[in-house]
Amino acid sequence: MQQIQKRKECRTMNKNVLPALFYILLIALLIGCGNSIKEDIINYSKKIDAIDKSFELMRSKTDKIGDDKDDYLKVIRGDIIPFFNDAKEKIENIDIKTKEVLEINNIFIIALELYAKSFDQISDAIEYMDEDRIKESEQTMAEAESKIDEGNAKWKKLTEKYNVKNIFAKFMNNAIKPRHN
Repeated sequence: MQQIQKRKECRTMNKNVLPALFYILLIALLIGCGNSIKEDIINYSKKIDAIDKSFELMRSKTDKIGDDKDDYLKVIRGDIIPFFNDAKEKIENIDIKTKEVLEINNIFIIALELYAKSFDQISDAIEYMDEDRIKESEQTMAEAESKIDEGNAKWKKLTEKYNVKNIFAKFMNNAIKPRHN
């Protein structure tokens, strides 16, 4: 009789303990996922910040371009377009572990592709003195800027959600813009 009583007590205890253990395990998993996102945000911030600083260096170089058409084309084709392609490649090669950060990264990649395309269009417009190509370049540049704004807004929301200090204020805040001579 006593043995039957002990079995009933064990079953009752198992019924109470198992759900509690399940919830503890579930909470631990959720905390672990949050930590991996937080780690990914921190890692991505550091990598993007290094890339973003290179934009400032390129910007200082482009600010020194004179009004000579050939010099301008040389800098666009020899420095700026390869620079955007290189930046895109660096961003594509960042080791990203979470879909949240990957989504934002993909937005920035699209923006860099659009920037490179815009400068390619503006170089053609300058070379051929074509107003329509200038307008096309401006439209592509506006699309790139819109993507950067979208990525930065999502990035801000993500860093706030996971309470991570945002290392870079806004990616490409000082983006290189073409001058129309």
